[in-house]
Amino acid sequence: MTNNTHKYRKEGFAIIVPINDEYLIRANISKAGRDLPNHYNFTLEISETNRNIFQLIGDNEVYCMESDFINRDVTDYILKIHNEGFFDAIASRYTYAMKFLDISMDMLVRVDEIHREGGQNV
Repeated sequence: MTNNTHKYRKEGFAIIVPINDEYLIRANISKAGRDLPNHYNFTLEISETNRNIFQLIGDNEVYCMESDFINRDVTDYILKIHNEGFFDAIASRYTYAMKFLDISMDMLVRVDEIHREGGQNV
């Protein structure tokens, strides 16, 4: 495992794990049930490190884990699947979506500027 083992930031019921210099993975962790001690469910989200826009990974996929040290074990799991290449295509799709969002926002700002200047044609 990399030297990032067990490195995470706690945020409420979630943990944020840097998988490299460009991306963060957030795991939203919850107890699986009162009658199941040490059983947890979690979902995963991805974000670029320079943004605070997280996007759900998959189609509402819920991961399950039994653990006495859930934050550590989920962090290890995230780093393991990262090392196996699990997030490669997901990160590419996220980056593409964020570029599209940036272009769309730039267009909206430009349209607003034109309207403020009294322009009729966009």
